Amino acid sequence: MSNKPVVQTRDRLLSVSIFSKERTDENGRTQTVYGACLQRSYQPKDSQEWKQEQINLYPDELLKVSNLC
Repeated sequence: MSNKPVVQTRDRLLSVSIFSKERTDENGRTQTVYGACLQRSYQPKDSQEWKQEQINLYPDELLKVSNLC
């Protein structure tokens, strides 16, 4: 199983990577679930270094974030 993203996209200093994971439910059926890693790059004032922040979200959390936005 690969841990490479199935989708990766960027818009200036924001990026998102979508990962898939196979899961078996209580009935023995295999299903694919997706999660996202959101990342933001920024350069603090008075600094020469770039910083990165990231957050990993599960599918139900993605819907909550979408509703909040």
